[in-house]
Amino acid sequence: LRAVGAIEKGAVDSLSQESVITPSSDSVLSLGLFEVMLSIALLSLRTCPLNVSTAIKQRFAQTQENVEALYQLFSEALKFKIYCERNMASIISVAQQCLWSSKPDARKFGAKLFKELFQASPKRREEYFFVLERMSIDNVKRLFRAVFRLYAARPSTKSHKDNLITMIPLLLRSADNVQPVFGILAVLLKMETALKLEDSPTREEDVRNTLELLDEARNSNQFVRTYCYAELAEVLRACFGCSKCIAMVIK
Repeated sequence: LRAVGAIEKGAVDSLSQESVITPSSDSVLSLGLFEVMLSIALLSLRTCPLNVSTAIKQRFAQTQENVEALYQLFSEALKFKIYCERNMASIISVAQQCLWSSKPDARKFGAKLFKELFQASPKRREEYFFVLERMSIDNVKRLFRAVFRLYAARPSTKSHKDNLITMIPLLLRSADNVQPVFGILAVLLKMETALKLEDSPTREEDVRNTLELLDEARNSNQFVRTYCYAELAEVLRACFGCSKCIAMVIK
């Protein structure tokens, strides 16, 4: 949020009051469209600190300014459809905070904001939640194995399969410490599914694509490389029935 006033670094006490620019009462704590959109975008970050999130929502809920002007700013922000969809949860949280405020103006603003959200939202909307981080590694494996087998058994799910295939490189290249591991698991279980489908016309192509992704993944960092080799041995044992020591030699 915009800071109020400014103190020049190195200023001396003898500085006259005439040389200091005092903001007018109309501009104190005022927000622009950029500040509103930036605040909502910050709330949508998973890494947004709790104290920052609380301060932003309280700033909107405890406003003493012209509520109608603030409502107009949010109305302008909601005209950006993609922005609105990506930050829907954050906008709802602001509206809820205002709706439960003890201030009548804030409650009025919260109600109008909910109304604006209903009008701005598409009639049908799919929401995706990244739930892998809440699952154990074994359950993540079961999920990917079931998903790839479902895609192999039902050609009608090709569009969903393409979405998952597009997501795998993003996981592998993520700066997060955990998501590359999920990418490794997805690649390996995709290869496991392809190896077990002997009659599949795309078997060779699928295996080649997964090997290219594994070659890229093993260059990311030492931990991911070690995990990749360990899980690759398990896939080879599952597909060819070889012992662990032989699988480690093969890889």
